[in-house]
Amino acid sequence: AIGPDERSDASNSVRVLLAEDDKISQLFVFDALSAAGFEVAIADNGREAVDRAATFRPDAVLMDMRMPVMGGLEATRLLKASPSTQDIPVIALTAQAMPGDDEQCYEAGCDGYLTKPIDISELIRAIQSFLETPPEVSESVSVGTRPAGI
Repeated sequence: AIGPDERSDASNSVRVLLAEDDKISQLFVFDALSAAGFEVAIADNGREAVDRAATFRPDAVLMDMRMPVMGGLEATRLLKASPSTQDIPVIALTAQAMPGDDEQCYEAGCDGYLTKPIDISELIRAIQSFLETPPEVSESVSVGTRPAGI
């Protein structure tokens, strides 16, 4: 499991924070990204995502738009308002895409927008598009250890 440890400079894996309240989606994305060589942390809601981003220091945040406690739009606004997290790319994830949802996400500060169901190849490409030097992504890396609770 990944704790709120400070980032190690020796780590070359891409760190992704997944803000998602649905446990099945958490499992799916965690397993797929871990297998591709990403280091993944999970937040169950927007409030946790804001707190976790400050300690986990991800290279990208995958933000579900509709979550309890604090939704993705508000969490993204807070991330983009903080000097310590404002430069982290936020990719919006939404299951119920309605006309204008993408505009709301971009106005809140999201850097990308994907609809569910999630296509893992598309998700990986979206993450890599925001990295300065995209890493080699392995298709055959073993799945990482899941955090407690998922």
